[in-house]
Amino acid sequence: MKLIIAEKPAVAFSIAKALNIKGSKDGYIENKDFVISWCVGHLVALAEPSVYDEKYATVEFRIFRGTLRYETFIATLEFTHYLCETAMRSNDEQFQAMSWTDFVRGIKENDYSELIEYLKRRRLYISEQTATEG
Repeated sequence: MKLIIAEKPAVAFSIAKALNIKGSKDGYIENKDFVISWCVGHLVALAEPSVYDEKYATVEFRIFRGTLRYETFIATLEFTHYLCETAMRSNDEQFQAMSWTDFVRGIKENDYSELIEYLKRRRLYISEQTATEG
């Protein structure tokens, strides 16, 4: 069973609809594969760059882009998981120096099949070195 925590009830119900999960309990929605719950307010927010140091800029990830199709949702979960794994096994310098090509080459098809299909559909999947890279 997988736990999904949404920012607010409306988002949780949208996710449940995308996963075809019907009915809700007191504070959560579930079926045999997922439990979806929610908070009230923002789960994660970026601090202003000045909190850390004026020289830093912020980075925004906009993951859903207004769709909650099942395949896109699963690809988003896989992307988030792979991004976190990559960040945890890299030091700051390695992570900052990593190109998109390097990032994508590390994705294992057996572990992230929906993510790879999503990236291929959008022509963002780079699996082999091109003549300009070599």
